[in-house]
Amino acid sequence: MPFEDELGAALRRTGDGFSTDSRALAAAGLARGRRTRRRRAVAFAGSAAAVAALGVGAALVAPGEGVRSTGAAATVADTDTDRGWGPETASDRKMLALFAGLLPKGRIISGHAAGTRPGVDMFPRAEVVWDDGHGASTIAVGLSRAATGPEEARCPDLAMMREGSACTRTESRDGSVLVVVKTWEYQDEREGPRNWRAVLTTLEGLQIEVQEWNAPAQKGEPTTRDEPPLNEARLAALVRAPEWKPLLATLPDPSAPPEQPGTGEPSGGEILERLKAVMPPGLKITELVGEDGYAHITVDDGRGATLVEVNVQRWRPEEAGALRFENPTTLPDGTEVDARKGPGDKGGAGIQRWTADTFRPDGLRVVIGELNSGGYHRPPTRTAPALSMDALVKAATDPRWKELG
Repeated sequence: MPFEDELGAALRRTGDGFSTDSRALAAAGLARGRRTRRRRAVAFAGSAAAVAALGVGAALVAPGEGVRSTGAAATVADTDTDRGWGPETASDRKMLALFAGLLPKGRIISGHAAGTRPGVDMFPRAEVVWDDGHGASTIAVGLSRAATGPEEARCPDLAMMREGSACTRTESRDGSVLVVVKTWEYQDEREGPRNWRAVLTTLEGLQIEVQEWNAPAQKGEPTTRDEPPLNEARLAALVRAPEWKPLLATLPDPSAPPEQPGTGEPSGGEILERLKAVMPPGLKITELVGEDGYAHITVDDGRGATLVEVNVQRWRPEEAGALRFENPTTLPDGTEVDARKGPGDKGGAGIQRWTADTFRPDGLRVVIGELNSGGYHRPPTRTAPALSMDALVKAATDPRWKELG
């Protein structure tokens, strides 16, 4: 599943969004743990539905209608409502005019806004195709209330993103958190525009997000410039603009979310501690990331980085028949082991993915996989992963995993 379909859980207020592809060791049974990890990876983008939902907004400046200036004195003229975006409102017009006025000097080629009608689902958002004289680009803004406070505003898991992606996270004295991510629209080898975004989450749980692309559309249009037009400082200034405060004050308080049951999976911290403990000696361990049921680290033996992932699951013993082990062997204690080597599905030529999938008689399933690369969608760093297959099986069958609940 491509990255543009990834924001799944983070976009729960407005429906499905974009998600990372299934590039991990899904065939090795890592799906459950990775679902949890994906929620963390996109938690910083709680208001990112601004972009996903723009397609149902109200057209304020239609493509081909003409070009308007942006900047402090920018205005947006009335347009007819029959543009395929639905009925516009006066507050929608104000939303777009406010956004246009906050942009640097340039011209709007087209634009639209929506979500300003008072109500529980109020979600102000706007998008423009904007040109500063160096190529048309798409810039979008969305305002919302986060399900949780700024502690959930975190950088995505860069090991699962295209090489060259970057993230900065800044905590301010007022308790707000700013996350700026620079990446691409597609996280795989496909050509596409760069996607830069800034998300500001306040102490009260209000969020402002701005996204931009170096193309006149998020998808389907050629890029017009090397990078999106707004640098990190301008993105930060845009989400921090005081002009948003009156509109943020009108957002309804979110209803209390229902209490979620526990996952029944060990915590990411517990898994990380054991994953580090079962690694062979002599490895440099970095890039530690953990969630309930899942964790990954990057190891290096001095000959190149290797991404190592683990998924820990609890099954009922009688569910063993549901496993689809390709070539299992059974250890003296009854543990079934399926060890596999093969080409990776992402990252280009030369990527190898090795997996040790284990199932104990009591229902404990531990799956450890590794790549001969430091992350998905990245080129190989070595011919084979750092751990031999014997070492991978030894790590997955280590008795210390039994200590996890």
